[in-house]
Amino acid sequence: MAEADLPDPAGPPVAANMVAGAPKLAKCRDQLATQWLAQETRLAVLCGRERTVEIYDTSTGKRVATQPAGIGPTAMVTDGKDATYVIDSLGEALLVYRRTPFQLIRRVHLVGGPYAIAFDRERWALDITLRDGVVHYKAGWRPVLLPRTK
Repeated sequence: MAEADLPDPAGPPVAANMVAGAPKLAKCRDQLATQWLAQETRLAVLCGRERTVEIYDTSTGKRVATQPAGIGPTAMVTDGKDATYVIDSLGEALLVYRRTPFQLIRRVHLVGGPYAIAFDRERWALDITLRDGVVHYKAGWRPVLLPRTK
C-alpha cells in the first residue's frame, strides 16, 4: 500500500508543542517542537533525533544558528523575548538559551524525570512536569525554583 493511500493519522492535526502557521523549514527527521522568536521573524525548531535546537530566518528560510539540545530533548518553549527553554529528559535538565547570539547559557539539573514544559506569561514562570508532579521555576536566564503551592 502506498503512503498516499493510508488514512490520516488519528488525533489533533497539530501537536501541542508546534506553533500554528509555522512553515516547515527544518530538514530534521524528528521535529519535537517549534516556537516563534523575535516577532515571528525567526523560528526555533527542536530536532529530537539530531538532538539540536535550530534557528531559521522565516523571510529567507535559511538556518542561522544551531546548538546542541542535551542527550534526550523532549520539549521546548520560549518566553517570546530573549530566552528559549528545552527539557532534556535523559540528561534530567532544563537547558536555557539566549536568543542573541543564540547560545546555551545555563543547564539546570532537575531530579525526577522531567518530560514536559509550559510557559506561564501571567506569572512569567516555567511549569515543568516531572514523573511525580510539577515544579515551578521563575523564567529568565537564571531560572529559580519557586515554592510549591498547595
